[in-house]
Order: sequence, then structure tokens, then C-alpha cells
Amino acid sequence: MLGEDGYSLISNYFARHVLPQALVARQVTGLQAAVLSNLIGRQQRGLIQATQQEIADEIGAGRTSVGPALNALCDLNLVRRLKRGVYQLNPRIAYNGNGDTQRDLLDELRGMQLASGFPDEVGLIPADEG
Repeated sequence: MLGEDGYSLISNYFARHVLPQALVARQVTGLQAAVLSNLIGRQQRGLIQATQQEIADEIGAGRTSVGPALNALCDLNLVRRLKRGVYQLNPRIAYNGNGDTQRDLLDELRGMQLASGFPDEVGLIPADEG
């Protein structure tokens, strides 16, 4: 039922409030949402290994449009680029694994004190909290 890769848990709050409002307010484009959805489905404990071409092929977009969409998702702290073709999904948004490993990853990321504020500073704010 769950397939070979298991499943990813996505934050109900993000799925119900943040992303829909960001789409309506045009903070996120449909393409960016499609790329994010693809990354959520690909992740293994928050890590994604995929080329822009692979993502483009799966969502039916051009490769040259996926790069800017990924950059925008990184700017919003929904995703972090680790190196070419390797990304880390914000574990506060979605995570494939159990709560203990998610909590450990969050602690590790917070300990890094990244200049971007990843994972706690997300660039999307629902209209009712803005």
C-alpha cells in the first residue's frame, strides 16, 4: 500500500493554511508548488537526490524553469541546496521517517545556526498571521 519508499508526512498546518494562502497570494507559483510536491515525494529522511531534468520530466515542465523554481523554494527556506543535485527539505514542512529522527534532524539543523535561519525561518506567512 505504501510502496517501496514508504511515505512522507507533511505538516497539516502547512498543507491546510500556509501553502494554499501562498498560492492565492501568489507568493508561490504553481510551478514552485509542483516542484515542492515532487521533492516531498522523493525525500528520504529529508534528503533528495535529483537533477533538475529528472524533476522536470516528472512534473511535465522544462528543465530551465525548474532551476529558478528551486532557487525560489530555497529563498523561502522550504528547501536547502546541499550541493548540485542534492537538496534538503525543511523537516518542519514535511519529513519521511519517524518523529524521533525528525526531532534529531531539527536539533542538528538548529545547532548549525545557518545564516538563512533554516529550518525555523520560513518565508511564507499565512495572511491571518502576517
